[in-house]
Formats: sequence, structure tokens, C-alpha cells
Amino acid sequence: MDIYYLAIRMGVEAKAAELGYQFVSVTQDAETMLKGAEGIIAIGKFSDKQIEKLETYRVPICFTDQDMSVRRLDSVVADLDQGVISVIDYFIDQGHSKIGFLGGEEFFTDHSSIIADTRASSFQAYLEKKDRYDEQMVFTGAFNVESGYQLMTEAIQTLGTQLPSAFFAANDSIAIGALRALQHAKIKVPEQVAVIGLNDTSVAKYVYPPLSTVRVYTELMGETAMKLLHERLTGEREVAKKVMIATDLIIRESSEVK
Repeated sequence: MDIYYLAIRMGVEAKAAELGYQFVSVTQDAETMLKGAEGIIAIGKFSDKQIEKLETYRVPICFTDQDMSVRRLDSVVADLDQGVISVIDYFIDQGHSKIGFLGGEEFFTDHSSIIADTRASSFQAYLEKKDRYDEQMVFTGAFNVESGYQLMTEAIQTLGTQLPSAFFAANDSIAIGALRALQHAKIKVPEQVAVIGLNDTSVAKYVYPPLSTVRVYTELMGETAMKLLHERLTGEREVAKKVMIATDLIIRESSEVK
């Protein structure tokens, strides 16, 4: 489990303990444990086949990080769309006319297929409204540091003098790799290229330069999921509920010229 989902789980565990529930972390393959559960909190992205399997247990379910409104199931999601918009607005306000995107491919937890990335689609849609979108400035790999390094290196080599003066990375790991690639290419951050990530992981403020990022309140997402499940278990609510948690743009030295 990566840092993002681990933080969500920590929030679930803390709220479960507070409400007097015993929390057990299992994989979806652990059918014996799932059959004995009073309720399920599903963390991550699940395929239709997985969701249908979870529904066979006939207990309340809350999905975290996946919108389940269409299925009339409880869910907690982060407002990534607004997070992306806040990054683009900030870059434009700072005078950047060319904005690049470094993203990754995300899969369902059973690896059955690739999921359309909200961050990438929001980035494209909002920049198209501003008449600033250029698909040549979009690079996609994996959600890790190594991929971030490779993607930024590819951007530098491919675009040359047309390299954007600002990049939004779909998560902090990609952004950290991108910073390293810029340093190796002797491109000054943020004077020549500004970089903003997403998640505000624990290491973001300790890299050099400290990383600007969109803060996602992952532990709060976990706590909220447990609250929703509690409402179902106590009979307090029967109607499905979706809770969207706001995000905040945190500006540090990777994007701000002092």
C-alpha cells in the first residue's frame, strides 16, 4: 500500500477506535474475514467485478477515493478537479504561458484495466478553456520518482527551447523525480522552470527546493469514511451519501521566485 492509501487507512483506524469498532485490514481475497465483517471500507479504485463481489457480502460499504454515486453507495473523494484548477490559476497569475503536465497510469486494484485519470482530464479541460492546452507538453508514465525523472528528462530532450516554464505533476513522487532531472540538466527551479506536485506527502517540504503541492487531506478522508459507515451500522441513515473533501494549494520554493 502506497503512502497515499496508507494515510487514508490510518484515518479509518483512528476513527474506528474512537467509535469502538475493531478494525481489521484485509485484501479482497480474504473471503473468510470479509464474511464475518459488519461493514466494509474499500480503499482504492475497484473494477465493476470487484464491486459486485463486495456487494454479495450484504453489509454496509463505504468506498474511499472512488465516486460511487451512480451505484447509490457511500463514498469519500478528494476534490482533485478544484486542486488542478488552483494550480493552473496560480501558474497563470505568475505569468506562465506554457504549462506542462507529468502524469501516470492508474489501474483498478485487480489490475484489470487502466482508469481515466481525473487530474489529466481536469488539466486538459481547464487549459482548453483558457486556449492554452498543448498535448505535446503532456507526458505520461508511472506514479513514482523514477518515472518523474524519466518524464522530465524526455520533456527537456523533446521540447528543447520550447520547454514550458511551469509543470504540474500528478503526484509528489513524480514531481520529486522531475526536480532531480531539472537539477541534472542545470535548469534552475523555480527561476527557469516551476514545479508543483499533488498530495503534500511528508517528504514534500524536505526536498530541494521544497515542493509546492496540492494538499489532499487523506487522513480526514479515512475518518470521514468511518463516520459514514457508522451512520449505516447504527441505522442513522439509509440514503447513500458522497462526501467530497476540499484540497488546498501549498506554495513553497519550487514554484515561487523570491
